[in-house]
Amino acid sequence: MRDATRLTLPRRGLLGAAALLATAADEAYPSRPVRILLGLSAGGLADISARLVAQSLSERLGKPFVVENRPSAGGIVAAQAAARSAPDGHTLIFLSSTAAISKALFRNLPYDPIADFTPVISVIHFDLILMTRPDSPLRSLADLRQQRDRPLVLGTHPNGTTQYLLAEAFRLQSGIPFTLVAYRSTPELFTALQRGDVDLTIDGYAALSGQFEAGQIRPIASSGRQRSALLPEVPTFAEIGVPNCELLGWNALFAPAGTPAQITQVLHREVLATLRLPATQARVRQLGVEIGALGPEEMAARLRDDIVLYNSVIDRAGLERQ
Repeated sequence: MRDATRLTLPRRGLLGAAALLATAADEAYPSRPVRILLGLSAGGLADISARLVAQSLSERLGKPFVVENRPSAGGIVAAQAAARSAPDGHTLIFLSSTAAISKALFRNLPYDPIADFTPVISVIHFDLILMTRPDSPLRSLADLRQQRDRPLVLGTHPNGTTQYLLAEAFRLQSGIPFTLVAYRSTPELFTALQRGDVDLTIDGYAALSGQFEAGQIRPIASSGRQRSALLPEVPTFAEIGVPNCELLGWNALFAPAGTPAQITQVLHREVLATLRLPATQARVRQLGVEIGALGPEEMAARLRDDIVLYNSVIDRAGLERQ
C-alpha cells in the first residue's frame, strides 16, 4: 500500500503541474507583439482580411498584432519565414488558397503548407463565378455545348491562379474545347468581356461587385459546394452538370507547426468570436466574400483536398510544373 501511495502522489503532482502550466500559457499569451506574415501586397482582399483579424486580436488580447506584407511569387518568402520561426505563437501567417496551388505547381517548393503549419481558423472564402455579358445568347451549359460557329473564348487570369485552374477544370470536365486567354488583371478581363474579345470569363464576385450590381454581368455558375449566399439564384457547377469544379478562394490564419495547442486554441477562440460579430459579418459582406470560420481539422482537410484537386487539374491539362 505504501508503494502504491508513493507512485500515486507524484502522478497527481505532475498532473497538477501540467494543468498549472497550461493555464499559465493561456494567460501569458501573447507576451509581446505578434507578427502576422502575408505573402501578398497591401490593399488586396487577403491584406484587408488579415488586418481585420489583427486589429481584433490586438484589442482582445492586449498586445499588438501587426501584419507584415512580404509579397513574392506564390507567397514563398513569407511562408519560408513563418515556417522557420519559433513555434511560440508570436509569428503567425495568413495563407490563401495560393498555398495549395503552390504545393501542386512548384516542383521544389521550399516549404510544405501541410507539414510546416498548423491551421488555426479560416477567415473568409469566396466562390469563383462563370459569367458573360447580359446580352450574350449563352445562358446554360447546353448553349455552350451547342456553339458550333467557332471555339468559345474563355478569359481568365494567368496560369498559377485559382481562376486559371478553374477554367482548365471546367474545360476538362465539360468537354467543351474552350480557347483560354489569360489577362493580367480583372479590369483588363472585364474590358475584354464587354468588347466581345472573350465570350465568358471566370473571376470572383468581390473583384466585380460593382459591375454585378450595375447589371453589366450575367452569372452562369459558381464554384462552391453550395450556392453562394451572395448570389443564391446562381447554380453551382455541379448543378449545371459539371462536377469536380469546387475550387474556392480562401484566406486563413495558420501558426508554425509545433505551436502549443493552448496558444492555437486561444487564437481560434478569439478570431471565431470576432467573425461572429454583426459588424464583422457586415464588413465581410461589403467586401463581397463570405465568412469562413472552418476549425483546424476542417481547414486542414480543405487544404489537403485542394492540393489533390489542383494536382489532378495540372496533370490532366498537361500544364508544366515550375
